[in-house]
Order: sequence, then C-alpha cells, then structure tokens
Amino acid sequence: MNYHKIKNVFSCLLFLFTPFLISAQPSTSIDSVFWRYAEISGIMGGFSSKLKVEVNYGENVTGWFRTPEMLVDSVTGKQVKYNSMIDALNSMSVQGWELVQSYFTDEAGGLKTLHFIIRREEARPK
Repeated sequence: MNYHKIKNVFSCLLFLFTPFLISAQPSTSIDSVFWRYAEISGIMGGFSSKLKVEVNYGENVTGWFRTPEMLVDSVTGKQVKYNSMIDALNSMSVQGWELVQSYFTDEAGGLKTLHFIIRREEARPK
C-alpha cells in the first residue's frame, strides 16, 4: 500500500471518530442545575452613620417596614456584623456565591445604597 493512501485512510478515520473522543462541555444535565440569585445591599446615611447590610433572596421587601433577611451566622444563628460591603461579599464568596453585578443608588433623604447581585449554582429542587 502506498504511504499517501495509508495517511489518507488514517486521517479520515481520525476525522470521523474525533467528535466521539472529545467533549467541550461537562456532561451535566441542564435540568439538574440552576442559578440562585441574591442581592446584598449596603445602606448608609439617614439617621445613622453606620453601614447596614441586608441580603435579599427574592422575598417581597416593599413598604415602610422592610424586613429582608439579615446576614446570619449558620453556626450561631446570630446576626453577623460586617466592617464593609467587601467583608460581606467575601463571606458570601466562601459560601459559594459569586459576584455578577454591582450598582449604586442615591435615594431621597441622603440614603446611599451599594447593591451587589450575586449568584450560586445549586441543584434544582424537586
């Protein structure tokens, strides 16, 4: 057999079977995983000079008496106090959350709020 003919046959076989040998993406079912989003808000101003950090996991927080979930230590169950928004973001990062976007709002009454949109990959609830 001619060298060029063997080379051509081998090249064709390699070309035909390559898609079966490699995979560009992990073989995770798209139905088994989803992204859970949350928002960390750092509010400063108004009647206090302290930073108030809140986490919203999607609950309704409208009205005068907003009660979004505060950051709570999973071991002690007590509210965690943070020195800065970056401190809160680092804490959430350790729990598997990643930053998606950040933005700043300046509201009436001198309230200034820094918002971090974060997400974490989770198993889809059944």
